[in-house]
Amino acid sequence: MIVIYGEYPPSPGPAAEATLELVRAHLADGADVQVVSPLPSAAHHEADLATVRGAALLARLTPGADLELALDPALLAGRGGRAPAQALLALAISRARHSTVRLGPLRAAAGRGRVKLVLGSAGSVVAASELDAAALERAGIDRARLSVRAAAGPLLPVAGVREPWGLGEDPGREELEAAVRRRAAEDRGAGSGNGTGPAGPLHRLRPFAPPPSSGTPLIAMVKKAVYRLTSWVLLPLVEHVNQLHRATIESTDRQAGS
Repeated sequence: MIVIYGEYPPSPGPAAEATLELVRAHLADGADVQVVSPLPSAAHHEADLATVRGAALLARLTPGADLELALDPALLAGRGGRAPAQALLALAISRARHSTVRLGPLRAAAGRGRVKLVLGSAGSVVAASELDAAALERAGIDRARLSVRAAAGPLLPVAGVREPWGLGEDPGREELEAAVRRRAAEDRGAGSGNGTGPAGPLHRLRPFAPPPSSGTPLIAMVKKAVYRLTSWVLLPLVEHVNQLHRATIESTDRQAGS
């Protein structure tokens, strides 16, 4: 079994999208996936890891499972009497067959003792930057278990790198203004599907779709029954939002091309 912790649809944003993609990938491989979310969502479980109850729920799910954990670094801080929840979170990570902890950007220095307590038994720790990885190493995490990736990025691949401005070493005002006008004209003339121009961010937003269902046969049966009871209300709303999305893109592209 694979336990995945992170924000999950219908919660908006790249964090929920990343969790959904991870779930889809494991389901495609035929894995049994249990999703735990810190917020109310379509996940199997809801657990706030800042609380004893939430951390204890995760600890009950992880024995013998592979754990994929998207962790807010604020949970490594010592504020608010979090020690019991942190101890249970450490237990959840240690009980997993293998654990991968993906951290967001470190916003403040976490105590060495708390970092080692929570992350000390993690199979691998993915930091948001090289600076964060160095800070975690100083806090006692083995470099061999540390890796780095960008903390966030576009939901879809961005179109190719833009051409340089082509300015001289000491451009004058007229040359700068001409370059800005030229770049603006390129953006206005960009095609509707290439992710650039005024509608670029809209093209990178994916249409709404129901998240995949997983879990035990009983849970899947209950979810299917709930879906059948609510689809007559939800599906028209989803289709309306998707139509509005498409219409906004088309309108923005037409205005940019005029």
